[in-house]
Amino acid sequence: MRTYTIPSLLASLSLLIGACNLNDSSDDDDADGANGKNGGVNSPQNPGGGGGDSGNPGHNPGGSGGGQNQARALSPTTLLFERRVAADQEHIVAIDYLTKEQWVISTLEENNVPGWTVDGMAISRDRTRIVFSSMVGASSADAATMMAAQRIWSMNIDGQDWIRLTPVFKSNGTTSKIDVRNPSFSPDGQTVVYDYGEYAGGSWYVAPFLVASDGSATPALVPTNLNCSINGYGAYNPVTGDLLLKHSVCVPGSPSGLYLYPKDGSAPIQLVDGNSLELTSERPVFTTDGAGILFTAQPSPGKESSLYIYLMKDQKVVRLLEGEAGIWVVNAAVAPDDRHIVVCLRENGNTNLWLWDVGVDPTTFEPLTQDQISCNPVF
Repeated sequence: MRTYTIPSLLASLSLLIGACNLNDSSDDDDADGANGKNGGVNSPQNPGGGGGDSGNPGHNPGGSGGGQNQARALSPTTLLFERRVAADQEHIVAIDYLTKEQWVISTLEENNVPGWTVDGMAISRDRTRIVFSSMVGASSADAATMMAAQRIWSMNIDGQDWIRLTPVFKSNGTTSKIDVRNPSFSPDGQTVVYDYGEYAGGSWYVAPFLVASDGSATPALVPTNLNCSINGYGAYNPVTGDLLLKHSVCVPGSPSGLYLYPKDGSAPIQLVDGNSLELTSERPVFTTDGAGILFTAQPSPGKESSLYIYLMKDQKVVRLLEGEAGIWVVNAAVAPDDRHIVVCLRENGNTNLWLWDVGVDPTTFEPLTQDQISCNPVF
């Protein structure tokens, strides 16, 4: 696994000064925590209640945890990830990358269902709340639609105090599938952006929606480029509040890629050309100082995906971590110190997390999990 020399990368990442791989160096300079039944880590006993046909989100405490203002905060060295314990079940797990201690936040168990999968999650900037997408917590109104769809939930870091953020989704008569995923907090923690997709007429249409993070309002559409049928994977610049979106499946003459939507409402700016790199279906992430955007892409169709960074000041893309034969860089997360990067690698269908410390010379790259089923880290 080859990393790259990047002069003047970022003020906080400037120590990426040597090339290395998992086993040796290179001179190439091309570009048992809780078990889900204790400590309130289970899903709500009555998830989804109150969603109803009115479209108003339901508020559903998942345990004895206090209100949103009373929640504890995750430490800066703690990240969350998804552990796939079965084909259709994932746990939300926390790990401290310094101590390596792990614990389960939620197994997504409910009633007679052993668990569900997770379709994206995020941590609020004050690190007190977690939002995630899952089919957990269907209400009777959800079931009455006869159409499966995920819901966006918010909970505290103990897996309690569940709040449903999205309403019951119904078909408009032509929609046969609905897909809701990839929630992300705004920098002030007041809103959550997520992807809402409808499948009709043989194709998907995906657009970002905003919803209040406390469930106090119904979602609102984010205006985007109508020349592209898929606009999503939203990520906020933590400093400026600008929203990054990925455009794909676009009409001729409307380039795909990563676009920045300024907070002031001015026209979106293309940062990464989707024709020069094959962007993966993974959400990009900003560095904490907002100076860089990490994302994964294939250098060419069929080639293993690599990790890249877009440098805001220099307005250019640089490869950070190159995929090798049979090893794919799935996605990555940047710690609040902008020094530690956690990367998910996939090999032979197995996924593990790796910790990359770019604040030492030479940089270090070591396994964080070795269970073959862990991926999708978030800070």
